Amino acid sequence: MTAVVGAVATIGLTLTAVAPAHATTAVTDTAGTTWDVNDAVAGGVDDGSIATGGAPFQNGTGTNPFDGFGALRATVASRGTTAGGAHIVRGFGLTSDGVDRWRTTSPVDVGGVRFTRSVLVSRTGHWVRYVDSVTNTANVTKRVALGFGGGLGYSTTAFPASLMTQGKAHAPSSTYVAMTSTGDSALTPADSWAVFAHSSDGTAAEPSTHGPSGVLMGSGAARFTDVEYARTAFVTPYQSAGSAKGADFLGVDYDVPLAAGRTATLVHFVAAGSAETAATTGQQTAMVQGTLQALAAAPPLADLSAAQLCTLRNMDPTRVAGYDGAACAAQRPLGPTPQPARLRLTSSSPYPVAEKTVAQMVADMAAGRTTSVEITQAYIDRIAAFDVASTGLNSYLYLDVAGALAQARKADAARASGSTGALLGIPVALKDLYDTKDMPTTGGSLALAGSRPTTDATATARLRAAGAVILGKLNLSEFAWSGNYSVSGVGGSTVNPYDTDRSAAGSSGGSGASTAASLNAFSMGTDSCGSLQGVSGVTGLSTIRATRGLTSLAGVFPLEGFQDSAGPMARTVSDLATALTVLAGPDPEDPLTRTAAAHIPAGGFGSSLSSTALKGKRLGYLDYFPGEYAESTVQQHFSGVLRQLGRSGSTVVDVTDLFNAATSKASAAYDASGVWSSSHYHYDIDTFLRANKGFTKGSVAAIAASHHAIPFLQGPLEAAAKAKLPTKADLAKTARAKAALATAISRFMTKNHLDALVYPTNADDAPLANGDRGFNQNCQISANSGLPGVTVATGLDSHGLPVGLEFLGKAWSDGRLLDMAYSYEQGAKGTAVGRKAPAGYGNLAYRRVS
Repeated sequence: MTAVVGAVATIGLTLTAVAPAHATTAVTDTAGTTWDVNDAVAGGVDDGSIATGGAPFQNGTGTNPFDGFGALRATVASRGTTAGGAHIVRGFGLTSDGVDRWRTTSPVDVGGVRFTRSVLVSRTGHWVRYVDSVTNTANVTKRVALGFGGGLGYSTTAFPASLMTQGKAHAPSSTYVAMTSTGDSALTPADSWAVFAHSSDGTAAEPSTHGPSGVLMGSGAARFTDVEYARTAFVTPYQSAGSAKGADFLGVDYDVPLAAGRTATLVHFVAAGSAETAATTGQQTAMVQGTLQALAAAPPLADLSAAQLCTLRNMDPTRVAGYDGAACAAQRPLGPTPQPARLRLTSSSPYPVAEKTVAQMVADMAAGRTTSVEITQAYIDRIAAFDVASTGLNSYLYLDVAGALAQARKADAARASGSTGALLGIPVALKDLYDTKDMPTTGGSLALAGSRPTTDATATARLRAAGAVILGKLNLSEFAWSGNYSVSGVGGSTVNPYDTDRSAAGSSGGSGASTAASLNAFSMGTDSCGSLQGVSGVTGLSTIRATRGLTSLAGVFPLEGFQDSAGPMARTVSDLATALTVLAGPDPEDPLTRTAAAHIPAGGFGSSLSSTALKGKRLGYLDYFPGEYAESTVQQHFSGVLRQLGRSGSTVVDVTDLFNAATSKASAAYDASGVWSSSHYHYDIDTFLRANKGFTKGSVAAIAASHHAIPFLQGPLEAAAKAKLPTKADLAKTARAKAALATAISRFMTKNHLDALVYPTNADDAPLANGDRGFNQNCQISANSGLPGVTVATGLDSHGLPVGLEFLGKAWSDGRLLDMAYSYEQGAKGTAVGRKAPAGYGNLAYRRVS
């Protein structure tokens, strides 16, 4: 994960991003406003929206507030059949001219309707223009619903240093409609433009602290809706009065009937002002209003093509110089257009792997019903079907087809000779922080392109020894820096299989997305605060952040050595236990693991799994939903989770005093000990690169000097390169502080006779993939203390998005936590609070290959 997450400690090292954690192209106008456009650079989201306007929400000040604004959502219907949902249209191949314009290089087809868009940033006018054309390429009339908009954004005060402060310092600003073209603040289809501002009380009495914004939509809007969730787009009316988030997500919706061969073009202008202060309250808001009024009076459209002007739906083309009405009237519809071949999702393997467990696949191979080659081929075919970069999940960085099939053949031969390894023939994939001697390891960064370690990480080697087939390497937030998104220079942006408009979180997003969609049997992730737990929470998986020292970190690229953990992510708790049994144990290359053997059950971690393990357990519930991003739907869903825990025979008691004087003092001491400092980052990276050969750079200074890392990391890398290395005494201080925090929490549990603490893995749903919104992961207790935590999936909230349950225990209680998680999983099966697989990722049809 990263340290750029809800409430993680940010002591010393400036971990709040200095630019969006995305692959974007930026243009700065003469007012100093930076427009970060989500284009096709480095495999970006490629929807053309404005990611953040150059000022991530965490800063609390800055230029404009946008959070993925300017996206286009669409549904297409004909003969009563809808193609696609109300999802963001992406994959335009938007390419910058290097100055101020973007054009489509790969039109997007949705249900027989072709979408193109162009983007123009006015450096002097402080606005962005979107031109979107939709063409019916089919031979029947199409009904197209279009929604322009996205996150208008919001700001917040700085996050608190740690979980122990309970998140009380959050102070959101609220979006509200400041003015419309009809002279009021009620947004209706009669309005051609609207100005939005952001203040602490949601009124004009306070300054717009993150810069006001405005939209010129012209005429013809059918309605205004809330587009935060795919389920509410085109349905839930927009709330023009600010609330916690009610006015933050605007959709300007159009109903566009298109006869065969016909095109419709829509133009929108988005304007922005700078942040206001108490002394300048209202001034920038008035400036944005003036900009929109001038654009409405004389929209700059002279550079549009004749075809675009003739098909313009929401603005008057007759006011544009050069408009030829007669020529437009003479235009004829397109002739029949060859339709894209309908994608048949097929596999050359007869074995269906979707949602299969490790135990099922091992049993089927042992019984001769399938082979590792068939299983591996099935996963390879699924990756080809579901992981296309521009429109799919984009979870894999490297797929070693030939190598994986060779490993599978070897596994089949070994089984035929009598071998029975725990993972013999099971295909898995690794986050691209694990050293692999047979494929690149880059941390997702172009700065390490061409790196090929000479040895495997200990975890990699143990998986191989157990017979696992390594399919490839998975995308991540570059160098594991973001907990909100998994975007890297090598791999671009990974999205969430439960809603591809949304992020799979970070930094192990590739691991979470791929395993959730059954693109491997299980995957390996890492965690510094949330990258195992938070990602699993939003992708419907189980994971374990093991007791510090149970699993080896040797050969795993670090983020913060005192926080890092390596572990598996799986669809079931039993698969998780099987994987942990293979991974756990002492490793001479990692001194922290020297006592690990004493804490591994004789029969492995799966030997005591029982559906009745929760019976008689006393669980302390942390009702922890801090900050402005906490979702009421997650809270509502979690009430059902608590009832299920009770039905499973446990006693759940509220614990309100975990954040007592002792734990708060220990937490503060740990936060102040140097953890997350530039000094630590310098030490961790350089130590790793000295010990692991085959990398193209040998130090953090060399990585920084290359300027090949994703842009938002350049500042932190340079800061780390300049930072003084910590002394042995410095490192010992952090180690003592971490141990003291673990002791304080364990004593609290003993005093209250608790078998485990339970709480929501995340306080909210995963953020949209095209913005830079905050995301509250409740990762700090386990990550900061080193105590074990197990995440188990609990089904979907009313938005259709996964919610996770966290069990946290004392040191070395990993097995007992897995038992409790398994008990919950089994008791919740088939209920509203049991895991649900993502829709649309079922088994592929078998195609026989002669």
